[in-house]
Amino acid sequence: MLHDIARAEKEHAQIGADWINREGYPRVAEVIEFHHLLSSYDEERITEKTIVYLADKKVSGCQRISIDERFNKSRKKCTTLVGKVKHRLAYLQAKKVESLLEEAMGY
Repeated sequence: MLHDIARAEKEHAQIGADWINREGYPRVAEVIEFHHLLSSYDEERITEKTIVYLADKKVSGCQRISIDERFNKSRKKCTTLVGKVKHRLAYLQAKKVESLLEEAMGY
């Protein structure tokens, strides 16, 4: 839940990261900052960022959901071409990270 500490704000990932960084937790701040979109480096390996990123995509409220459910639900909010492209990128990244973690766990 810490990754959404500033969820009420429009740019909550960055605002939350800045806040936690000012409190003296730069590594936690970096995880918070990238919970919406990972760097290409992080989508290729299992890190704290990838785990929080995927957990963020697979939980809605207190319910576990699939990535497809999550992105089907949020797709309706994307009304511009840029929004739709970012949404698709995040979806593909989430599927890639999910596959990476499942492979590592032997699924």
